[in-house]
Amino acid sequence: MKHEWMLALGASFFLALIAVLYYAWSGETSGSVMLVFGCLAYALLGGFLLLVFLRRGKAPRAEDRPDAAMEEGAGEI
Repeated sequence: MKHEWMLALGASFFLALIAVLYYAWSGETSGSVMLVFGCLAYALLGGFLLLVFLRRGKAPRAEDRPDAAMEEGAGEI
């Protein structure tokens, strides 16, 4: 989860910027509201992933380490 939360929050900030620019350029509220809701959805996902990353103590997962063995990634599904 080293980069997933950055990607989701980056998409959220991008959609917020696009929503402001879209409303300023077109003045249409429905498209701007949809972009804001998309921004909020990505912010929710990014916030969750950030909290999970911080809860793990910033320890890298087996998928994030190049020296990890296959057995380290196995677990309960």
